[in-house]
Amino acid sequence: MNKFTGTGVALVTPFLKNGKTDFNALRKVVNHVIKGGVEYLVVMGTTGESVTLSKEEKKDILKFISEVNNKRTHIVFGVGETTHLKLHVN
Repeated sequence: MNKFTGTGVALVTPFLKNGKTDFNALRKVVNHVIKGGVEYLVVMGTTGESVTLSKEEKKDILKFISEVNNKRTHIVFGVGETTHLKLHVN
């Protein structure tokens, strides 16, 4: 297993007024922190509102960030939930 070293940034999940993910703003956040020289992105950490999003929203956000990242840096994906009964990773 590879160890992560250096600086990682826990990404926020920006939202539109209608409650949907603001993917345009998220693209800007991802590009900004990568240009700043981080070694890895933390997606769905405690600042990413992971416990308030549906499974589909989480998948969409991870897919989007992976595409924007385009293998420029590593990604750490959080799998936190409010209950173990909802925690299914697939």
